[in-house]
Amino acid sequence: EQMRDAVDAAVPGAASTTAWGTPALDLPGAVARQLEAAGVGRVASLGLCTLTDERWFSHRGAGQGRSAGRFAGVVRPGVSQRPDAGAGLA
Repeated sequence: EQMRDAVDAAVPGAASTTAWGTPALDLPGAVARQLEAAGVGRVASLGLCTLTDERWFSHRGAGQGRSAGRFAGVVRPGVSQRPDAGAGLA
């Protein structure tokens, strides 16, 4: 809860709560708000969950016996204007 509150102080709106009531961070939402505030006109999210989707690394999932790994996001202006960009990942 202390970490969540500290992050929310630096990135307003990042605080969240998990479905089971524990403190959490809404990182996709926080990033989307920052991009919109920076003037990015179109922000899309695939809505994937790293804990429940085994294709992605999850620190929480690693505690449940899943292998560790890493992932990154990239924001690059002007790459695609297609509404279905990234659809193959869902």
